[in-house]
Amino acid sequence: VERSRGLGDVYKRQLLPLPPGVRELQRQSGQSTQIINGRTSTSRRWVITMVARTAGEHAIQIAPLDGESVTPISLSVRAPDPHAAQAPEAFSRFEANVTTTWEGAEFALNLRVYVAGELESGSLPDPSAPGLVLEKLWEDNDSEELIGNTRYRVLQRQYVGFAESAGTLTIPGPIFSGNVVDRSRRARFPGFSVPTRQVTSVADDLVLTIRPAETRTDAAWLPAQSVSFSDEVLPPAGGAESLSLIHI
Repeated sequence: VERSRGLGDVYKRQLLPLPPGVRELQRQSGQSTQIINGRTSTSRRWVITMVARTAGEHAIQIAPLDGESVTPISLSVRAPDPHAAQAPEAFSRFEANVTTTWEGAEFALNLRVYVAGELESGSLPDPSAPGLVLEKLWEDNDSEELIGNTRYRVLQRQYVGFAESAGTLTIPGPIFSGNVVDRSRRARFPGFSVPTRQVTSVADDLVLTIRPAETRTDAAWLPAQSVSFSDEVLPPAGGAESLSLIHI
């Protein structure tokens, strides 16, 4: 590419949406410049890491770059073998305590990421979605769980959320990206570095149905999962000793 001023920003805006079932994990770019016989040329390289959520054929469309068309990339994704004996190196569980709730009502989200092996480092962003108000209640990165014959390090997050508007609320599954120690590889600088390999886990999306809040002029709208009332009736003075409890 001969001219480079603003090229990265222009190309970033022109990237086409990924096909359904494919999500972007990470994007890196680099630029190099060469001067040969007084002529300056600049090249830029993009590396986009993606994950496919569904099996099948996926076409990765790339926008024209500086007026030149770019050939789409055809990606064939195979479904995992359900009879495979090897345990997954990393997987996630993303759950909500309800599937249907009210606008402004509180609901709970629970996120667990299971990683086998020695976890050297990792990144786990909080869930986010338009119209979702979220607050983290609790987090734990030190627990372990034995599943089958595999011991997993468990990263746990608990949240409370509120939907700001009625309709369908889709919360994309958070993407965990980390590095585990790889004992099968030799370190380039023994004593100074530990060889690692990257592991990734993408949680399933959550889809919640949000009902509209009621319009009240005589009271405030306060949605709740359960409401209970109780009333105690005491006997009159000098009467028989009795106590009646009324629960609604």
